[in-house]
Amino acid sequence: MSTAAERGRRRGDSPATPFMIVVSGALLIAVGAGIAVYNLVSNQPTAAGEVAGQVGGFPRPSRPEGAALPVGPSPWPATSKASRAPVPAVPPTASPVPVPSPAPISYEAEAPDVIRSDGVTVFPFAGASGGQAVGNVRDGRTVRFVTVAVEGQGDYPLVVAYLARSAHAAQIRVNDGAPIPLTFPPVANDQVGTVTVPVLLLVGLNTIEFGGDCPALDRITV
Repeated sequence: MSTAAERGRRRGDSPATPFMIVVSGALLIAVGAGIAVYNLVSNQPTAAGEVAGQVGGFPRPSRPEGAALPVGPSPWPATSKASRAPVPAVPPTASPVPVPSPAPISYEAEAPDVIRSDGVTVFPFAGASGGQAVGNVRDGRTVRFVTVAVEGQGDYPLVVAYLARSAHAAQIRVNDGAPIPLTFPPVANDQVGTVTVPVLLLVGLNTIEFGGDCPALDRITV
């Protein structure tokens, strides 16, 4: 049989056993809750939608030691270094200036420097440019213009102003060339008609002679 002291000790010890069990359980629960919270916080996605140590659900790629950090695209438009280089000045090019054709020159048939055969007559005519005309150029008689000047060799249009009541078949000779037949249609009595024929002229002074059955001449223009 136990003594009174032992019975008293057992009655005093029995309440401590459940208390220790409760305290130990509470500590275990607190420790487990702390571990769960830590794991939950450590696995929480970051603000950029990434999990710690991961990018888009995949492991974050490691950067080799000493490698440069990647640089993202700049919000400002890229400028080329070449665009900042000075642009070489383009020297101006001289455009060819068109040379105007010389103005046509008229030669009056009644002018003093025109050579007229004997029998060729000069008579007044109101419609003529100089108020006079030269007629009776036929039967071997001629009218020769000896001061027809051009600056360049080539074909030139020769315009002949004449008076004729009927058609005439004349000839012209340029310098020492062969005779060129030229037909003159009739015109009204008070009118001056014109015909045009191309002629080859040389640089400087040229000679143009009219003969054959030639109508009265007012002037020539080259």
